Amino acid sequence: VPNYCAGANALVRIAVSQRQAGIRRWMYYWTKRPPVDRALSHGSLMHPDGSPMPTALAYATCAFLLEDTDAVGTGIVADGASVALFRRPDTSTVAVLWAEKPTAVSVAEEAGQFTIIDIMSNVRASAGRKVTAEPEPVFLEFSHPVDATAFHATRP
Repeated sequence: VPNYCAGANALVRIAVSQRQAGIRRWMYYWTKRPPVDRALSHGSLMHPDGSPMPTALAYATCAFLLEDTDAVGTGIVADGASVALFRRPDTSTVAVLWAEKPTAVSVAEEAGQFTIIDIMSNVRASAGRKVTAEPEPVFLEFSHPVDATAFHATRP
């Protein structure tokens, strides 16, 4: 069984990197051909029968949350945790946070309230100002401008 989560995580990271590079639109195309090599299909959006894979929802979530945004910064929080920041026309901020291994990150009080959304469009509960950065990127929505200095490693 292919690792669809790894494919979804990689797809979101690629989309975030492209937005950071200034690419505003890109096309992800799919061709249907009989039997697709399952080992290579985990990055696809659709099963051969046309039904969506988990990567399709991850792609849609990322596209929706980053629509009409401008890249405004990146940062390494600590221990390999990365944050990419995007500003919307209304000055709200979307931060994308991930790490290769689970890393506790705290969000500064000055950053205000935020909503955590995973790559499957689920709103997650936050533990106060703490967020765990994991291989699966999470989106943090802020109602106003925020920069990379708002994110700090949490010490055990």
